[in-house]
Amino acid sequence: MNVRPILKPLPGEHLLSVAPALAPEPETTWNRRLHFYGGRTLSDIALTTEQNERAGRLTLAGQRLSQGVLDGLEAGLERTIDDEGNAQFAIHIGVGTGLAASGEVITLATPLRSKLSALPIYAPAALLDGGALPQAGAAVARRLGPSLGQAIAQGIPLPRAAVLLLQPVTAQMVGRTDPNDPCEVDPSAAAFDDWQLVDGCRLLLFIWPNELIDLPEPGPAWRNRIAYAIFDRERRATSRSLWPWEELGVPVGLLALDEALNPAFVDRYSVVRSGGKARPRQRWIDGGSAPLWQARIQQFAEQMAEQIAEAVAVAADTAAPDQPDPSQLAENFRILPPVGLLPRQTLSLESRTDRFFPSNYQIDARPIPLEQLDLVIRESAPLAPLQLGEAAQIELLVPVPQIWFEPRLLLEESVSGEFAEVIAEFSERAPSRLAAESGAQLGFLFGLRLHGALLAIGFILRRWWMRLALVAVVLVGLAVLMQSTRGHYHYAAPIFTLVIVLVVQGLRYLRSWRVADRPVGLLLARMIPLVGLSSVVVLTSLWARQPVTPGTEWSLERTGIERSLAENDRRDLVVVRYRAEHDFHREWVYNGADLDGAKVIWARDLGVERNRPLLEYYQQRKVWLMLPDEQPPRLKIHRPIDGPD
Repeated sequence: MNVRPILKPLPGEHLLSVAPALAPEPETTWNRRLHFYGGRTLSDIALTTEQNERAGRLTLAGQRLSQGVLDGLEAGLERTIDDEGNAQFAIHIGVGTGLAASGEVITLATPLRSKLSALPIYAPAALLDGGALPQAGAAVARRLGPSLGQAIAQGIPLPRAAVLLLQPVTAQMVGRTDPNDPCEVDPSAAAFDDWQLVDGCRLLLFIWPNELIDLPEPGPAWRNRIAYAIFDRERRATSRSLWPWEELGVPVGLLALDEALNPAFVDRYSVVRSGGKARPRQRWIDGGSAPLWQARIQQFAEQMAEQIAEAVAVAADTAAPDQPDPSQLAENFRILPPVGLLPRQTLSLESRTDRFFPSNYQIDARPIPLEQLDLVIRESAPLAPLQLGEAAQIELLVPVPQIWFEPRLLLEESVSGEFAEVIAEFSERAPSRLAAESGAQLGFLFGLRLHGALLAIGFILRRWWMRLALVAVVLVGLAVLMQSTRGHYHYAAPIFTLVIVLVVQGLRYLRSWRVADRPVGLLLARMIPLVGLSSVVVLTSLWARQPVTPGTEWSLERTGIERSLAENDRRDLVVVRYRAEHDFHREWVYNGADLDGAKVIWARDLGVERNRPLLEYYQQRKVWLMLPDEQPPRLKIHRPIDGPD
């Protein structure tokens, strides 16, 4: 172990404790075991050394691993009716393994069944001697007492709750005995009996420790309140502290008795913790440990499953509904874990209603991938439990497979009426727009006067690869025309090469035309390229003579307006009001980084109510109203400096 000093401690920082506790000298004599060989004498010292080695390993297991149930050891309650009509109760413990705090391993290889009234009780000695229950905070000495049935018959005032406990014990027995031997026992041969020590366990009832926890009064949600009385005390305890029953053995359940001292229920996870894991580190704040967080979730799931099973069993014998009402399930709970599993019927997605949580709960239902559910449970388990009597905001997660997951899966999307309006408007304008776009695309070809080469189209299509080229041109052209956005010449650029191929092939056929043995086609083949070249020169000269690029006149108008307003000493605010059919490519509203320092600020018109905060903020500016979609665009006063018009 490396020990390093704190080089830069915080003000007031000091050492609280050292874990594990430092010992002046490590104990190293226990890890010695016998070396067996022929002729070895087994003295008392050798056997003591062997026992010390085994005890040391048990101690290490108890210090290194957490106590609790490793596997199985489920506790169940059996109710039968005897010949006289009286109810008889028995406890069943399933096979499994547990680890005691002492490091001893308890293993049940076969199921254990015992009459409840025959179980011995482990109770305060004063109570067994005829005294009263110990007071809170008192030091209590306990001992093994009579069976539960005998204690009830003697009138001992037992609490109405106890912990079912498997206690490791060691019994003496004689080995290699024949139970069918007809001979009598010879007292003179007693010295030769093979006495053995056999490890085992016994089931007993550890009476509720009133000096540590006040047992909740019976009533609604009694099981839930008992469980959280234990959980709350364990949450505030240190990581090294043990329950009194954990010092004695491995708990397998909590038994509660009704007013007639008959068993009411057996709750497993109120006292059972997952064992065999690394012990948790020392905690400096209240919050509990991972075994406690897991137990809270499992206790809720166990109680909920038992209630649903009871309701289904009752429904099978009566005309009651198959599934219990979620509001009836909620009556048995006062405190809930921070995360847990609820039955499906608690939430109605169709009506968006919840019948489990109280009305002061704000519930947000959302889907979650099923593969991420374990992560959500692990991250939410340390949170504080939920009090059903207090208002809270929770998330109700609906697990779905990852392939079907979508964040808005539980929302019913409604189609906006604007979609129908836009589609109807598009359908009305589609024919005219299609004609305009097709005219623009074909205008490029006709503008170059190259369409004359297509006079020989009948001869061009005789070859299959020319027909393929024409089909490609038509398909790409239709794709450009049918798109929802505005088309441009460069959208058809991929097929321009095929168009040139068709034109050149047409010129080849025109060149071979003859009329009255005159080469008329030769003249056409030469004139068409010359006319196309001259068209390029004419179109370029006309384009160059225009003062601005067509379609950008609005930008010059905006610049002129801004310059004329900036020449004055005042500061101005221009509110731009667009029409519904405004071209969004012609954006008038943009400003510099320093809005408050600009002489002219451009803003969009948002309506009277939404414009009011803007006008109040810039009340020292003269406000103008710009109508860019009118012909010509018009600027008028919206509000002078001293107030509205």
